[in-house]
Amino acid sequence: MIGIIAAVSQNGVIGKNNSLPFNYKEDMKWFRSTTSNKEFPPTVIMGKNTFISMGSRKLPGRRNMVITKSTIEGVETRSSIANVMEELAQSNADIWFIGGTNIYREGMKYADTIYLTLIPEIVEGDDLAYFPWVDPGKFNVEAYIPLYNDNGDVSLNVAKYVRMNK
Repeated sequence: MIGIIAAVSQNGVIGKNNSLPFNYKEDMKWFRSTTSNKEFPPTVIMGKNTFISMGSRKLPGRRNMVITKSTIEGVETRSSIANVMEELAQSNADIWFIGGTNIYREGMKYADTIYLTLIPEIVEGDDLAYFPWVDPGKFNVEAYIPLYNDNGDVSLNVAKYVRMNK
């Protein structure tokens, strides 16, 4: 599976000051469980700013690849998503695009599934930190997945988009 996973505010914001402008524990739990697999560790693909926003540390239990023209010590880097996709073409592991905006935009060409956690608020964001438009001619909403808070109440929903005619 090739997927995109993101949390998006009502106005499309995904970031501010190189961090998430919202913090929902249930969304972080969802992200970890969705992008992890013990049998076939998935590959997560991110841009350099996303990697930096995570404290310049790799996500455990996953193969981490950073798209950048520079070298980052201790992490796999590639110059383009096309290079990564060619390299991973025969892989049995899932591939996840995890941010930022340019990675999501480019990842739309390859993704068969998009998971968007719908943040129920409008937040300020950086000019370039918005989730790209999902083309309704290419993706359908297949389901809404509820996320529960510590009280057992539904606090967020995840929209699952699936590519049509693949």
